[in-house]
Amino acid sequence: IKTFIAMKTSVLIRGMLAVSLLLLSPFSRLEAQIVDAKPTIVGVWQKAMYQQGYPLPTVRYMPIFKFLNEDGSFYQMDTHNRKAFIIHVGTFDIKSDTSYVEHITKSPYRGFTGRHSEVKYHLDPTGKTLTTEWYNTETKAWEPEMYIRIEAPEFKDIAH
Repeated sequence: IKTFIAMKTSVLIRGMLAVSLLLLSPFSRLEAQIVDAKPTIVGVWQKAMYQQGYPLPTVRYMPIFKFLNEDGSFYQMDTHNRKAFIIHVGTFDIKSDTSYVEHITKSPYRGFTGRHSEVKYHLDPTGKTLTTEWYNTETKAWEPEMYIRIEAPEFKDIAH
């Protein structure tokens, strides 16, 4: 009888171990995916620039926002005098780790609608700062820009 009880206990412990591994394995895979996730340019970005300051330069936030959506659509919004308006709408295609193309379908600015604008970019390793350059056909020069990722606040369930 002792052998039978020991055998049953051993089977029970192995069964519990197997069930716990099955239950925990999806979470360990999820954690591995989150840790291995590489930052992307998809997100909400606010234009910024460095401003001379003492003793160090500071970041000055501009009232311009760029929305790069997961579905490949984008729009750029500007705010002035407590009003917001869309300045570019379109789609974008990521070409490499350092460039994408904006296909501007609508813009209130002359010459932008229908433009396919190549954008060179660098995303810092934290995924929080995006530096870009786009070619300005009027000035015949690459225009540098800097954007800071806007982090969505963590919403808590206020009903409970």
